Amino acid sequence: MIIRSFQFWLILLCFTAICCNTEKSTRTVDTEPSTESQDSKPQDKNVESESKSDDERMTWQKPSEVINAMGDISDKVVVDLGAGIGYFAFKLLTKCEKVIAVDIAKDKIEILNGFKTTLNPDLQAKLDTRLATVNDPNLKKGEADIILIVNTIAFLQPRVSYLENLKKFLKPSGQIFIVDYKSKRVPDYVPAPDFEERLYIHILEDQLEAAGYQNIVADDTTLEYQYIISASI
Repeated sequence: MIIRSFQFWLILLCFTAICCNTEKSTRTVDTEPSTESQDSKPQDKNVESESKSDDERMTWQKPSEVINAMGDISDKVVVDLGAGIGYFAFKLLTKCEKVIAVDIAKDKIEILNGFKTTLNPDLQAKLDTRLATVNDPNLKKGEADIILIVNTIAFLQPRVSYLENLKKFLKPSGQIFIVDYKSKRVPDYVPAPDFEERLYIHILEDQLEAAGYQNIVADDTTLEYQYIISASI
């Protein structure tokens, strides 16, 4: 009797384990982008560096801190220049009046447009995606209140001329916000470029001044591994 009882419980335990494994293997994954914590995981190898988990990137990038540094943007048009697959663009959507996400990579714009179709109509109307070229950000004169450049400024060349050209796309009270890597050692999970490819904060300050910007404010304390520079025209 004892042996039969033991066999019964053993069979029941095995059946339960099989059911649990089946449930896990058939569970679907929600890939719809969140407007508060957007960082989906596309399979395209070209965007592998931008498909880190949202939790990991939030640890060092601290997007909320960056967005808070802009102040009240509820009535602002914000350009995310070098938007990639929309890490900041989707976070900005619920904070500002309109987001213009700009990138020179066609595949990233296509991913952005794919994510856009999953949003509700109100948010879709607030997101404008644009394919740019190396020398032309594909913006209209005076249409932006803020131009945000995250992890991209070091690639813009010739930099002073590019920055000077950006001024015409800003409104008279417009600002530019630049976030990039400090010249310090960072953990392996922070995808910073090599030291020689990073832009020193004092050099960027000088280049902004040379491009005609005013009220240049450098913040190298809010973020541990990056600095934030703001300037107005």
